[in-house]
Amino acid sequence: MDTARVRLAKQNVITNITFYEKCGMHQMHYLQSSNRYQRQEIKHTAYLALEKFVLHIIRSSCLASDAIEAATTRSQKPSALSFARSSGVEMTRYRDAF
Repeated sequence: MDTARVRLAKQNVITNITFYEKCGMHQMHYLQSSNRYQRQEIKHTAYLALEKFVLHIIRSSCLASDAIEAATTRSQKPSALSFARSSGVEMTRYRDAF
C-alpha cells in the first residue's frame, strides 16, 4: 500500500486521557460532559499527523473545566506499522499553555 493512500484513509486510533485537577477543586462532573463532547469531536477530526491530533485533544481536555490543571493524552495507531505493535504520541500540557 503506498504512503499517500495510507495517510488519506481513516485509521483506528486508541486514545487515553489523564486529567490532573487543581488542588481543592474536586469536580468530577466535568468528566462525563468532557467525555461525551470529545467522543463526538474525535470522530469528526481529519488530521493527517498524529501529533496535531493529540495536541487538539489535549487542548480541549485542558479547557473542559476550570478544575483541570493539566492533562496527558496518549494516542496510538495500532495498524500504522507492520513491524511494530503501534505508533504513538504522548503529550502533557498545563492549562495555561492555551
